[in-house]
Amino acid sequence: MDENKKDFGILSDLADVADKLQTLHDARVAIIFELERYDYDKAIRMFDKVDRKNDSFKIDISGVEFIYVLKPEE
Repeated sequence: MDENKKDFGILSDLADVADKLQTLHDARVAIIFELERYDYDKAIRMFDKVDRKNDSFKIDISGVEFIYVLKPEE
């Protein structure tokens, strides 16, 4: 139950960010998170309908794209 509340909290936080960004300019907005493997795996588990085989995924909230990208290993 706590995990569900946490996941909803993250979506709520992203929605708040999206709302605030839309008031700055009349423009398309995209946020890119480039994450190390551990953080990427943790992030992708927060979303049910994401293909876990890909190295990136996108969530659209109120017209703002939140793009998660797995940082290439060096």
